[in-house]
Amino acid sequence: MEVLRPENLPPPPGVINSIKAGFDTIATHITAILLPLLLNVFLWLGPRLRMDALFDSIKADVVSIWQTGGVSPEDIQRVLTWYDGTIPTVNLFWLIRTIPIGISTLFLSQGDSQTPLGAPAIMQVNALSLLGWMFLLTLIGWVGGGLYFRSIAKLAIVTENEKPLRISRAIIQTILTSIIWGILAVVIGVPLLLFWRWCFNSMLLLPICLCYSSAWFRCG
Repeated sequence: MEVLRPENLPPPPGVINSIKAGFDTIATHITAILLPLLLNVFLWLGPRLRMDALFDSIKADVVSIWQTGGVSPEDIQRVLTWYDGTIPTVNLFWLIRTIPIGISTLFLSQGDSQTPLGAPAIMQVNALSLLGWMFLLTLIGWVGGGLYFRSIAKLAIVTENEKPLRISRAIIQTILTSIIWGILAVVIGVPLLLFWRWCFNSMLLLPICLCYSSAWFRCG
């Protein structure tokens, strides 16, 4: 077996040269950034899918349950203030940006932030459509992520003998990988939540759970 000596190895690519090569590749294959461009434009200029109306509709019932459970008015007001400052900023269209595999995004629009086209349209979910929207947007993110990474992989093929995965196979692998990562997140996250529940009372745990959910929306 022939062993290459260190002096015979090619020098590692420099940072500047690598960035330049990447820009040159994208310049000659502009379609590679089409999906990220469309998603960023949509999240920037498109409508907002919100769930604050749903939370407002059940707020009175939740407060009643807390009062029955003996939660102090100060704690209730603290959580409601957190609700009012966080829930209106959540845009469920963020779920299109799935992890760990998804279409790259540069930013996430905040609440009712103005766009160059004016105030964005606001869409509200209800109790029946919330899960449907979450499933649909996640599925779109998985399919888009598979297509995006397949298009990037095609640029890395340097020989004619190598062929990229079929579109159907790339999408299936993306979905399976995302599901496996989701299962791992549940396996790791549930014990942590149970530990936090043991350490804190249920009133202190609620904002933590909502922060965790909001973080997923921002990343997804």
